Amino acid sequence: MPPKNVLYTAFTAMDSWPSNTSEILMQSFQEVPPGLSDALAEDLTINYVLFDAIADSLEQQVAMAVGEYDPDIILFTGSARKATLRLERFALNWLQIDQADAAGATYAGQKLFTAGPEAL
Repeated sequence: MPPKNVLYTAFTAMDSWPSNTSEILMQSFQEVPPGLSDALAEDLTINYVLFDAIADSLEQQVAMAVGEYDPDIILFTGSARKATLRLERFALNWLQIDQADAAGATYAGQKLFTAGPEAL
């Protein structure tokens, strides 16, 4: 199997949060035990990118990371209003943030990536 280039993303804390679960999870993934890390290294290159939790700059942050790393696989992680993580089977191109992001902004609902599809 050809090597896979993975882009793993997480977010900094929101305006009113002391931390973001996705950032904590990303940090723990970077501290993988050496034996497992060696096994993964043969087939995977994992590039970790921490996005600022500022919705207005997210499209630009994603474009820059994709342009820099040219990933085969993208794993977006985030935390929606709770200190829990859930696996999503599909992603909606929709921005709705009731709690202020790191810039203090909220969003009632709008398309996140203007040129993107409605869902993946």
